[in-house]
Amino acid sequence: MVDSSITDSSKSTYDLIILPGGTAGVERFQKSRILKKLLREQMKAGRIYGGICSSPIILHNQGLLKDKLATAHPAAIAKLTGKVAENSGVVIDGKVITGKGLCTVIDFSLAIISKLFGNGRARSVAEGIVFESIRGPESQNLLKYLQMLIRRLHKHRTRTQIRDAFGYQST
Repeated sequence: MVDSSITDSSKSTYDLIILPGGTAGVERFQKSRILKKLLREQMKAGRIYGGICSSPIILHNQGLLKDKLATAHPAAIAKLTGKVAENSGVVIDGKVITGKGLCTVIDFSLAIISKLFGNGRARSVAEGIVFESIRGPESQNLLKYLQMLIRRLHKHRTRTQIRDAFGYQST
């Protein structure tokens, strides 16, 4: 939930700035002079910044990925002209953290925790949420399942349609 405007937020200093994904958001973020200023200041001060899904494009366009290895959503990765890790879900390069998308969000979150508080804290959080990083064939099955769920959500737009599509029973 947004609790302040970007103008008000620009008056503060942050340990971390992470941009959310989504093409519509990227289009809006690209137009924000305030966000561009915040990101440049973040980099110059040596503080952590990053983005997930399509938002690494913003970092790239601002020159904030120069000489950095990064990843992004497959639909956006071709727009990154620097060093790209196409097969990585999450990339940490110095003070920059990038993530591929929705299926990597937990790994992405744990990478942020690790960067801010260390590997021990990240492991503790992972254990607390009973998270085991999925690799290999299992990750492909999960990806296919999530893609099917997303297709259903796009097809069924109302709450009732979504409930019916997923077989939820009202109580």
